Amino acid sequence: MFNSHFEQLAFANAIVDKTASELKELLIKLASEIEQLPPFPGAMFTYGIEVEPPKSSDLGCILVGEKGSLYELILNFDDEALARDGAPTETRNEELRPLEGDAMEIIPYLHAAIEAVINYLDNDNK
Repeated sequence: MFNSHFEQLAFANAIVDKTASELKELLIKLASEIEQLPPFPGAMFTYGIEVEPPKSSDLGCILVGEKGSLYELILNFDDEALARDGAPTETRNEELRPLEGDAMEIIPYLHAAIEAVINYLDNDNK
């Protein structure tokens, strides 16, 4: 079937890429069943479903957002607004950074996101 180790590696890489693509398609399909995303826990302006990151992850809050996209939620605080006793909406910035990476990096997040969305659909959304 294979003439070289290089061909075997290329085949293995193709399997990983296909797996990531199929998981992403499944996540998008599942997310399309959600009428409205819930408020993200602890956030003021962000909506999405919290995803438990893989144990080896060094990322913070991960969520499933619109159309099944994965994001890292980055919270920043405006020190000047805090010093002025500004309103909470003035002191806080919530940024959604798209979760990026190669197929090997993203597969564990996609799997965890699918679990989170299924859990939401089956339990939390009733």
